[in-house]
Amino acid sequence: MLDFISRFGQRVRQLWSVHDDDARMQRARLFLDPLESRVLLTADINVVANVVTGSASAGVTIASGDTTPSRDDYTDYGYYGLSTGAITRTYTIQNVGDTQLDLSNVTVSGAATSDFSITASPNATVAAAGTTTFTVSFDPTATGARNATITITSNDPDESIYTFDITGTGINTTNLGSGLHSAQLAAGAGDSSNTGETIVVNYTGYLLNGAKFDSSLNPGRQPFSFTLGNNSVIQGWELGMLNLQFNEQRLLIIPADLAYGASGSPPSIPGNATLIFEVERLAPDIRVLGNSTDITHNDTTPTIADHTGFGQVAVGQTLTRTYTVQNIGFDSLQLLGDPQVQLSGANANQFSITQLSIENNTATFTATYQPTGVGGHTATITIPTNDPDEANFTFAIGGSTWYSLNNQALTLPGTAGDDSLTVDASSGSITVTYNGNSQTFTTAQVTSILAEMGSGSDTADITGSSLADTAKLYANGSIAFFSNGFTVTATGTDAITARGNTADDIIEFYDSNGNDTFVAFPTWSRLSGTGYSNTGIGFGIINVFADNGGADDFAEIYDTDGNDHLRHFPEFSDMSSVGASVVRYVKVTGFDRINAYGTSGGTNDFAEWWDSTGNDTFQAFPDFSVMTRISGGSGAGSRYASNFDRYNAYAVNGGADDFAEIYDTDGNDQFRSFGDFSDMSTSTGSRAGTYRYVTGFERTNSYAIFGGTNFAEIYDTDGDDRLASFQSHTSIASPNGTFAGNTRYASGYGQVNSYAVNGGSDDLAELYDTPGNDSLRSFEPFVDITTGGLYRYVSGYERTNSYAIFGGNDFAEFYDTSGNDTFRGMPTFSDMSSSLGFYRYASSYEQVNTYRTSGAGTDTATLFDSAGNDHFTGRTNFGQLVGSNYILYASGYSAITIDGSNGGTNTKDSVGISYTLNEVGVWS
Repeated sequence: MLDFISRFGQRVRQLWSVHDDDARMQRARLFLDPLESRVLLTADINVVANVVTGSASAGVTIASGDTTPSRDDYTDYGYYGLSTGAITRTYTIQNVGDTQLDLSNVTVSGAATSDFSITASPNATVAAAGTTTFTVSFDPTATGARNATITITSNDPDESIYTFDITGTGINTTNLGSGLHSAQLAAGAGDSSNTGETIVVNYTGYLLNGAKFDSSLNPGRQPFSFTLGNNSVIQGWELGMLNLQFNEQRLLIIPADLAYGASGSPPSIPGNATLIFEVERLAPDIRVLGNSTDITHNDTTPTIADHTGFGQVAVGQTLTRTYTVQNIGFDSLQLLGDPQVQLSGANANQFSITQLSIENNTATFTATYQPTGVGGHTATITIPTNDPDEANFTFAIGGSTWYSLNNQALTLPGTAGDDSLTVDASSGSITVTYNGNSQTFTTAQVTSILAEMGSGSDTADITGSSLADTAKLYANGSIAFFSNGFTVTATGTDAITARGNTADDIIEFYDSNGNDTFVAFPTWSRLSGTGYSNTGIGFGIINVFADNGGADDFAEIYDTDGNDHLRHFPEFSDMSSVGASVVRYVKVTGFDRINAYGTSGGTNDFAEWWDSTGNDTFQAFPDFSVMTRISGGSGAGSRYASNFDRYNAYAVNGGADDFAEIYDTDGNDQFRSFGDFSDMSTSTGSRAGTYRYVTGFERTNSYAIFGGTNFAEIYDTDGDDRLASFQSHTSIASPNGTFAGNTRYASGYGQVNSYAVNGGSDDLAELYDTPGNDSLRSFEPFVDITTGGLYRYVSGYERTNSYAIFGGNDFAEFYDTSGNDTFRGMPTFSDMSSSLGFYRYASSYEQVNTYRTSGAGTDTATLFDSAGNDHFTGRTNFGQLVGSNYILYASGYSAITIDGSNGGTNTKDSVGISYTLNEVGVWS
């Protein structure tokens, strides 16, 4: 029995049952599930290849139906020459089942059936856990892919026809003598290898049985370098690698006497082994850099970015660029020119070059632009090498000239190329760099600069003075910069950078009529859209305006390392910093989405939201909060803030249904919800100190889902309120009163308290049980219900209802008030009403107890039987009615009425009754 269970994984269950005939006998029994004891014994075929004899390797499984041949599982035979004999593969058939495997047939079929043959058949039967093998030979009769299918027929019930595809590639080979065969797999170019030359190759080597014994492409390996004729490699390589061009791929079939002979090269290569190599000769690869940027071969468009464009240089001045030549290939790069770097073109006389200087395996040369007249100039640089793809690496260089103006207004006309304007007004003198040429002016000489940029990729970079500066950046490529009486204006740019120097410097951004994105960090900010990007650096006051259109203008604001204050209004948002190393103010208006991030420090980063005049939704998570405008106000949009210490949201501007959600942290959180506001704070966890506050919202939901010992308090409004408390959530709604329409909701809290202390003539509470065992207690001012880890408490409600509908052995207790109370106990529900206005109700509890303890009123109780057989017991101070699945108990009442009119054979035991007993129905 135990062997049977161990072998087949039989599930065993132990069932203990107690039979209570007379409360004296208990017994237990051990049994097997009869359905789970049925096990079917079968044969099960599995085919593997690449099994290494004497190794722990289990080989590679070939799945039945496999249509993707692979070198790894020997189903791809690789390249092999016509008329060079056959190669074979061995496959192992495993029986991984429990009974004998019977093999009916192993066949080859498909388009190239004649190229493959079964040269050794498997055994007809295979015992359980046994194996057998068969071999297949490949002898291609034509070039190209040769495809076939292996089919194995057996008594395996679900794989009786086991198939897998095989393939090989036939090629024409050249007999190089002594049994050495060679074939070209891919053509190359450039140099052909000769004796005495060092070459670099990648290679992979196979045995005739398909085993891969070595490869330079294996992880951690590098290409292999050797010198032909030095006899540092096997003779098959010495002969087979001659006349190999760069990037050429070649197949070599090397007999044993040109490889490792009778002794082989253990453990990978056995003696007398014929070897198959697939090799590729690697080439040099030239790379030319200017300004640390790649220059493309045959580039005909000079640009300043890669220093092929020299910009504008004044007549009589010079500008020199340095270029770097690298070899990013594997073989040696040879410089074949004389001179090595050559200069040509219509304006070659306007340039000069120096030859290559090599240091630390890196070569550099320079080109100097020395214009002798006004206009544009171009030339061509050529570097001849042995790179097979870029034998004559060529690129164009170019520049143009300008004249200096030395009057009160400096005008800089743009060109059709890439123009660049740089102005630095940080000192008493002004340095202007325009298209690579620098000139210095004094403020007495130049009071304004106007740059009319050209049609290329134009940029402007303006730096202000140490005094208060103002910059206005527009989306149409214009900038107006005012610095201590000095003005810079630029038009037609694609990217603008403005730099301030003091906390009083002001920058203004204006958006385009398309979708724009704005980001503001403590020291810099940027507004960008289609075709432009404007950046401000070091400004203390930042204003940005998105009022020109765009369906989705987006802004992001980041705090400083001090305390920051964010304010989010429907149309605009601003953030100011206090006590930080960077003091700044950011204001954005008109954006559809605005995000703010409090990530840089500060002990009290503070974010506030104000709703729109329409419906708004606010969500507050442990590390971020967001408000979304659904309708009204200035239209749809959202405001977002993350990693602030405090989040406040105010719904004060209208909207019929403003909605707030508050989420707990991973620590201990306390949620409080009053008539018009709610807040949540945390004291422990990764977000300790986080505080979330909302006011004026019609609906407020709170979720305790991230962990911690969480506590919720919910207070009623001054109108009539209704509380509903379930296992996972609690809600209170005010249908009338000052805060009519308010709904507050809490989910996932371990403890929820609710207080009806603010008025209302008919506050109602409903408590629902969990699926486990619950206990209800009902006192005059409060009611609570507890279960494992959950606690629900209500106080001050005129009516409290409790429902045990989710399962468990649930228990309810009622306590009377100081006034006259009436208790009714039904099989499915019980209630107690008081002349003081309290009403408590419990439904579906298995056991209900009620106690008269609180006053001298005339308290009465009525116990109703069920439709079945019930038994009543009466004593001096209590009465108990027991029926099917329920118990009703009353203690200390002036009068108890027993109603047995619902049917069943009811019995009673009334020994010792000393109080008034009224009986209804028939009792034996």
